[in-house]
Amino acid sequence: MKNSKLLLISLILIIASNINAQNITQSVRGQIIEKQTQATLPGATVILLESNPVKATIADNNGYFLLENIPIGRISLQISYIGFNTVILSNLNLSSGKELVLHIEMEEKIQIMDEVVITAIKKGETINKAA
Repeated sequence: MKNSKLLLISLILIIASNINAQNITQSVRGQIIEKQTQATLPGATVILLESNPVKATIADNNGYFLLENIPIGRISLQISYIGFNTVILSNLNLSSGKELVLHIEMEEKIQIMDEVVITAIKKGETINKAA
């Protein structure tokens, strides 16, 4: 009788420890497009902020991305692409019951630059002295 109680308690403790050891994860997927033209942005980078090690992915040729095995809870994502303003989505609720699907629109980055000066070389002069 004592052995069966001890066995039952041991079994319950083993099962309880296995339940607590499971890390529940979920996926985030979506598409990244340009806001005005609605063109896809292949190669855009999606980074899960505050993750160690860093979890990131790159959008495919149609602008679709997939981040897998992300712990559930509140997350933040950073989306970047050359020539576009960086987008930060914070406080996204990732739950265990449903994959998070995002539709992200990015705006072009406008940069004001200094003037460009072009100088010409007098015709007939050679730059290469060996010529």
